[in-house]
Amino acid sequence: MVFPFFHGPRQDAFFFDFGQFNKVIGGTAPEGFLPAGEAVDTFDGANTMALVLEIPNSILGETTGTNVLGLKVYKTWVTTNRKQ
Repeated sequence: MVFPFFHGPRQDAFFFDFGQFNKVIGGTAPEGFLPAGEAVDTFDGANTMALVLEIPNSILGETTGTNVLGLKVYKTWVTTNRKQ
């Protein structure tokens, strides 16, 4: 069986205002996080490395959870580490 596979750089897909986050946890932003129009995506344009393997659900077996939308999902957490 052959599964589609990709590895390489991809643009970071997550929006995060790191500067405002530091102000909030540092106690210098009593107003909290900024609204969407004012927040800055600190990591916009940054890349992350991706390893993507497409596996048919039939190989994974029964689902192991339900997400917030009520859809059946496979609960997984995967990490990779580079030996130092």
